[in-house]
Amino acid sequence: MNRAEVLAMHLAAAAGIDAVRVRLLNPVQRPILVGERFDRTEVGERRPFLSARSLLLAHGRDDVGPLDLLQAMRVHCRDHSGDASQLWQRLVFMRLICQPGNDLRKIGFLYAGHGRWRLAPAYGLRLYPAFEPNDEAVASGSPRLTLKELMVRAEEFGLGPDQARWHLSRQLNSLGRWKTMASQFFVHMSALDIVLLEPAIHNSLVDGARLLRVFPSST
Repeated sequence: MNRAEVLAMHLAAAAGIDAVRVRLLNPVQRPILVGERFDRTEVGERRPFLSARSLLLAHGRDDVGPLDLLQAMRVHCRDHSGDASQLWQRLVFMRLICQPGNDLRKIGFLYAGHGRWRLAPAYGLRLYPAFEPNDEAVASGSPRLTLKELMVRAEEFGLGPDQARWHLSRQLNSLGRWKTMASQFFVHMSALDIVLLEPAIHNSLVDGARLLRVFPSST
């Protein structure tokens, strides 16, 4: 549902995540999703793009996950600290909205010159009304860090405990405004759409996250 993707992307941006700007053409009747081409320069020239798995030189069913990517980013990214923080924030947001599937398939990199890369803006984030929250899931053969693990290991991404809780709180505050945003013209969700999306926002993971942002993270 295009409206669900526009909503998720705007909620992510409101939470401080570098996200592709998306909008709906004709949001009232037949919404068509239009996204900014982040792989093009202002004059239309192509920016080289690399998927996360390509950066890792992963093939087929190679078992790679976010921590493997983080290590590769230390070598290949121009601004490792900034990109690592953004990666962590993005992974946390994906947990909170119960984004299914392989994390790495929603992560890419843009060429930054001099043999280095930078994390591309977030893309493809979406709320799924029928998805059952499960923070322990292993998706498509790729290991996933649970929300609690992300909080515990935040320092590996360059974030101290207080910073991690601040970012988590910011995301929860953004998600708390989802109904207001969903009813605005640029999303234009119906009352039924909002009811169907309720489980994707008000779920056990979000409830647990509200405790994680208050109490210190621990193993």
